[in-house]
Amino acid sequence: ECDWDFVACEGNEVVQLQIEDQYERRSLPSEIGVLTNLKSLELVSILLTGTLPDSWRNLTNLETLDLSLNRIVGSIPTSLFELSALRRLSLEGNQLEGEIDEKVGELSQLQYLNLQRNKLGGKLPSSIGLLYQLDFIHLDDND
Repeated sequence: ECDWDFVACEGNEVVQLQIEDQYERRSLPSEIGVLTNLKSLELVSILLTGTLPDSWRNLTNLETLDLSLNRIVGSIPTSLFELSALRRLSLEGNQLEGEIDEKVGELSQLQYLNLQRNKLGGKLPSSIGLLYQLDFIHLDDND
């Protein structure tokens, strides 16, 4: 077992990182992509900057991704929609732009989707209708 603040482990594997309300600007760490057994990644209101790293496509066991209230820019990478175990996705309150890709419909386990307060635009993809588990969706305050 690991004994670190903000980290939970099962055996020798890191399964959760949860950091909130830190006020030191930092970029999104691509190294998190090596934590392939990670189930929950919650980095909320810690002044994260930059774009979502493509290396996070390796987080295939991820069930919760909450990067709310940061300063993340760019578009939502399509690789994020390949995380088939994802149940909860919150990217609220960032500076994300572009459209929500049709691949969002591949998140068949998704129950919670919060993309409000960004700069997203365009039409809502029809594949949203394939998210049969979805109980909560927040898209307001976008372009």
